[in-house]
Amino acid sequence: MKKIGFGASSAKIIWFGEHSVVYGQPAIALPLPAVEVTAQIETSSESSSQIFSRYYDGDWQQIPAEMNGIKRLSEYVANNLQLPSTTFRLSIDSAIPAERGMGSSAATAVAITRAFFDLAERHLTRSDLLKIADVSEQVTHGNPSGLDAATASAQWPIWYVKNQENTQLPINLPKATMVIADSGVKGKTSVAVNQVKEQLIMNPETKDIIAEMGSVAQQVPAALKANDVVSLGSLMNQNHELLRQLHVSTAQLDLMQAQALKSGALGAKLTGSGLGGCLIAIAPNSRIAQKVADDLLLVGASATWIQPLNQFEKQD
Repeated sequence: MKKIGFGASSAKIIWFGEHSVVYGQPAIALPLPAVEVTAQIETSSESSSQIFSRYYDGDWQQIPAEMNGIKRLSEYVANNLQLPSTTFRLSIDSAIPAERGMGSSAATAVAITRAFFDLAERHLTRSDLLKIADVSEQVTHGNPSGLDAATASAQWPIWYVKNQENTQLPINLPKATMVIADSGVKGKTSVAVNQVKEQLIMNPETKDIIAEMGSVAQQVPAALKANDVVSLGSLMNQNHELLRQLHVSTAQLDLMQAQALKSGALGAKLTGSGLGGCLIAIAPNSRIAQKVADDLLLVGASATWIQPLNQFEKQD
């Protein structure tokens, strides 16, 4: 066993298919290596383990309830690696904002799991990684889909159909660049999900919106392979309009979407559950992406990130 173990993971965004994925339509998610979380575990001679993070610094036994997922995961992995008597210092450094639909809790779970296996000098398969990370997600979210952890640990986009498919998509976008912008308002996942559910009951035409979102997502894989950034942008705009029809966008997100297009983005949409959270925009190159990011800050975005889309490995 080493003295220090290190693990890393990244944020994720839903590129296409939020909300409609709940009703059996496909979703496409994208890992964001530009927005990283790291975990470092160091063996300790102290009588009790310690944790250091943006939410809490201190004794392991005094971890606040909102971090119980991390506590449960760490103890589970330590036991499985036969490290239960080892005390340690766990340091978590995350650039992923919480409650923005960027998969903060799942990315943290992936990073911690990787750090423990690195400490123990044990090989970790991706399937085992996802099973272990789910221990934390079950505590944090109750009944997670697994999409967040699958995407946070992936090297390319994920094609996901609930209870059916979870596969990696080939991508060929040598110049296109993604901009992610935080609206400054926390997303309201449970409210948005329940709102769409009620709308489906009250308005039968909502089923057509959900089906159209699925149709949009079906067109994405071909555009990803063909470097068809114009079509990707158009599909993103269509997806945003459909989300507006589900009433999960906000005036701020709509303002940011319009500004992104005005600044040169080929497409832009909210990402995640909506009613807050983030906007994503696709630009034809890094220069325009930087202009889009700068202009979004001028219309109220609280933070922006730039993710080149040529960083993802192609599927063999």
